Amino acid sequence: MSDRTGTLLDIDFSSWDAKKLADYLSQNGLGDYSELFESNNVTGSIAHLIDREKLKEMGVTKVGDRLRILQLLGSLKAAKMQQKEEEILWKGKEALYASCCEAMYETCCGLFPRTPSEYRLHANHLAIKEITIPRCGPIRCCCLSGGYFIDNIDLSNVTDVDVQGIKPGCICQVFCCVKNLENVIVKVECQKDRVMVQHEGKGQIVSTKIKNQVEIMQRMERS
Repeated sequence: MSDRTGTLLDIDFSSWDAKKLADYLSQNGLGDYSELFESNNVTGSIAHLIDREKLKEMGVTKVGDRLRILQLLGSLKAAKMQQKEEEILWKGKEALYASCCEAMYETCCGLFPRTPSEYRLHANHLAIKEITIPRCGPIRCCCLSGGYFIDNIDLSNVTDVDVQGIKPGCICQVFCCVKNLENVIVKVECQKDRVMVQHEGKGQIVSTKIKNQVEIMQRMERS
């Protein structure tokens, strides 16, 4: 990634009006064309669509200047693609227990808590973050090393996403606050299945979100 693209990642250039884009051209040595871009109402949201033919149509006759403009606007396009890839489409946490009563039982009334995995769905990958926190009972031990592992799953390699319902045990079913759990099973080509645990209903929603994004990714690869 170029320095210019890296800087643009922190800027909402898509909201630039034609005047701001014209100023951007001026700041990068292309001030002779700032008025031209402003008069043609080229804004930040469409600047990445400008190509050689459109520049000719706008009246940019010098080949060198066209190349410099395309190079500059190419940074906007690269930054826009990077922003889209890093955008979080959905995020959630692992559902550890079917009820608060089960949580109290499994953790000895909170004396031995568990840390849930974290899930994030991006445009081109699914990230599953497993966190290890060393504890002495409920107290976090800062003197011991913990850490985390992030499993990044390329959506273009996902073959299917299934949902499996999990019924709570007999003891848990006695309580009225029980929420059934669902395993969201992500099948990946030539790799082991990944499993994300959600409460009933949410698992199906997550499954649909992942499937939709997988379809978009695979459609882009075919085009």
